[in-house]
Amino acid sequence: MRLTLRTLLAYLDDTLDPAMAREIGKKLTENPPALELVDRLKRVTRKRGLGVPASGTKGDAADPNLVAQYLSDTLTPEQVTAFEKTCLDSDVNLAEVAACHQILTLVLSEQVRVPATARRRMYGLVGAPASLPNRKPGKTVPVGGTRDDGPPPDDRIDAAYLLGMSAYTAGEKPAVRFARLAVIGLVATVLVVAASMAWPRHQDAARETAALVTAPIKPDAAKQEVAAGEKTESSENLRVFRLEDLITLPPKPPETLPSPPVKLPEAPAPSVVEPPKEAGPPPAASADRVVLGQWEKREPTPVLVRQTPTNPAWTRVPADAPDVISTDRLTCLPGYKATVKLESNVVIDLWGNLPDLFLGSPILEASLTPTFPARGFDADLTVHSGRFYVTTKRPGGAAVRLRFATEVWDVVLADDKTDVVLEVSRELVPGPATAVKVSAGLHVNAGSATVTAPALKAVVLGKAGELYWESATGKSRAKPDPDARTKADRSAYWSKFPVYPDAARAKASLAALDEFSKKIADPNRVRATFDESLQDRPESATLQTLSTARVAVLMFAGLGDVNGLADCLNDPNRPFIREAAVLGLRSLFAADPGTVERFREVLVGKARLPEDEADMTVRLLRGFTPAQRLDPDTLTLLGGQLSSPAVPVRDLAFYTLLGYLDPKDPAAKQLLAFDAAASAEARAASTAAWAKKIDELKKKVLAP
Repeated sequence: MRLTLRTLLAYLDDTLDPAMAREIGKKLTENPPALELVDRLKRVTRKRGLGVPASGTKGDAADPNLVAQYLSDTLTPEQVTAFEKTCLDSDVNLAEVAACHQILTLVLSEQVRVPATARRRMYGLVGAPASLPNRKPGKTVPVGGTRDDGPPPDDRIDAAYLLGMSAYTAGEKPAVRFARLAVIGLVATVLVVAASMAWPRHQDAARETAALVTAPIKPDAAKQEVAAGEKTESSENLRVFRLEDLITLPPKPPETLPSPPVKLPEAPAPSVVEPPKEAGPPPAASADRVVLGQWEKREPTPVLVRQTPTNPAWTRVPADAPDVISTDRLTCLPGYKATVKLESNVVIDLWGNLPDLFLGSPILEASLTPTFPARGFDADLTVHSGRFYVTTKRPGGAAVRLRFATEVWDVVLADDKTDVVLEVSRELVPGPATAVKVSAGLHVNAGSATVTAPALKAVVLGKAGELYWESATGKSRAKPDPDARTKADRSAYWSKFPVYPDAARAKASLAALDEFSKKIADPNRVRATFDESLQDRPESATLQTLSTARVAVLMFAGLGDVNGLADCLNDPNRPFIREAAVLGLRSLFAADPGTVERFREVLVGKARLPEDEADMTVRLLRGFTPAQRLDPDTLTLLGGQLSSPAVPVRDLAFYTLLGYLDPKDPAAKQLLAFDAAASAEARAASTAAWAKKIDELKKKVLAP
C-alpha cells in the first residue's frame, strides 16, 4: 500500500483493518518524513486561531466539494497529487481535511438516537411553514441512527436530552406534587436549624485556633512531643504534617521528626498568576519528607528507581506502591519514559533517552529530586540531568520552581493547556581538569509561561519560546518569539514524538527495555539484573543480543555504577561493550565529577592496572581540547598508546584517533581493522598503518 495523506488520515482515525494498520505502522517507523507529517497533523488540528480556507472558485483546494470528493476517493490520480500538494503547503487546508475526516469517522461509526418527544419539542421551536409542530416522525431510518415507531410511555427517558428542563412533572397528580414540596421544605428547615446551632461552636473553634497560633510552645509540651516522636519513629524518619506545621511556629529540633509519610491534601491554587516576590535569593529546598504524589503506570512499564537520603542503593519504585516522596531522588533509567502526577495537579514526564532512540540529544537518564514546595508554589523540583515535560491539570495554571546547578527558575504555567519542557545536560570539558559544562534549555510546546530567573526579569514565553543558560557564562538568554523557521526546527527537537536514527536498532533497543522491565520483579535487584544480562555470551551474536548488552551497560551509567562500567571497559572479547562503557563513563563523569577518582581507584585496586595506566585511561576518557588535538605531541602520544599493555588504554587511544580519520580515505579500511583486545601480532599491521597515518597528520598540522 502506498503511504498517502488519505492513508495516514485513515490510520490516525483507526478506520483501517488490523492487518493494514500494522503494515502502515511498520512503514511509518521506516519513513521519518511520514512521522513528521503525522506529528504535524496532530498539531494543526489542535492549533487555536488557525482559521478556515478562503473561499475560492470551483475546483480549487478551497472548494468543499473537492474536499468531499478527495475523502470519498473519487478524484483522478492527477487531482489527488495536486490536492495533497496544496494541503502539505498550507496548514489551513491540511487541518480542514484532517478535521473533516475525523468528523466523518465519528458520524459514520457512531449511531445517534434522538427520542421522539425530544424531536417534536425541537420542531416546535420553529414556526410553520419551516416546521409542523404536530407532525409525526416519518418511517425513513435517519443516517447513522435508528427509527423510533412511537413516543415512549412518558418523558423520563428524555431526561438526559432536556438540558435541565423539567421532565418529571408532566401528568403528575396535585397530591403527589404537594407531598414532594412538603418534604423539600422540611429538609430545608432542618438544615437551617442545624446551621444556626453550629455557628457559635464554629466561632469558639476559630478563637481557639487563634490562641494556638499566638501562644508559645511550653517546654514540657515539647518534651512530651519528643517522647511521642521517639515511639513512632521508623527507619525512613519521615515527617508527619499537623496543624502546627501549616502555621508559623518556633522551629522544632531535628530529633522530634516522627514518621511515617502522609499524603497531604491538595494544595490550593495560587491567588496570583505570577511567582511570589521574595526578598533576596530563593530559599533552599525543603528537607521535609512527605508523600507528594504518585507515578502513573504506562506501557511499557518504565524502570523508575529511587535513592533515599539514608540509603544510597538504588531500588525500583514498584507499581503497587507508587508513592513519590519528597527528598528522594527519582531516576528514570536511559530509554524509559515515566509520568509523575503530584497531588497539586502538576504532571511531570521524565524522558529517558538512548542513542538509538533519538537523534541529537546528549542525555541518557532523567533524574530529579522533588521537595515540598514553598507557599505560593505547586511544585519544587531539583533537576540533576535529563529532559522533563511539565504540565498541570488545573485550569488556573500552576507555579513551579525548577532548580539546577546554581540556577533557580520560577515558571508559571498559564493554564491546563500549557506544556513546557526543560532539558539539563552535562558534558565533560576536555582537558586534565574535572571541569563540566552544564547547559539548560526551556521550551514552550503549547500555551504560554512566565519565567523568572536570576539576573533576568520576568519574561513571557509564547508557543515555541525558549530560555537558555550555560555554566560557562552563567547568564540566561531568552527567545520569546523566534522566527517561523526556528520554530519548526526546534519544535521537532523538543517534541515527544520519536525520531529514530536507525529503525532496526531502535526496535532492538525497545525490545531490550521491555525485557528488562519484566525481569526486574524484585525492587532490590535492579543492578543485579543488568549485570546478569552481561554474563550471557551467546556463540552467535545477533542485533537483539548486542542491543540488550549495550543497553545494560548504559544502565550502569544511569545508576552511577563505577564498578560495572570499569568491568565493561576491561572486557577482553566484546568491543561493542567497551564502546558503550566509554559513552557511559563520560556521561557519569559529567553528572558527578566525584566519580572520576573512584573510577581510578577501581582500575588500580580491582582491575590491577598500574597507576600510570589508570591515569592515562582517565585522561583519554576526558578527551583533548581543540588546541591539544592540533599539537603534534598529542598525536605522538596517541600513536604510542596503541601499543599500551592495558586494553582500555589501547581502545581509548583508538577511539580518539578515529576523530582525525576521513571516512573517504582509501586507507580507512585497514585503520578501522584495529582490535585493541587482539594479540600484538594480530595488531601489527593496523598499528603500522596508524603510525604512517599519524606521520601524515603531523605534517598537515606543522604545515604553515
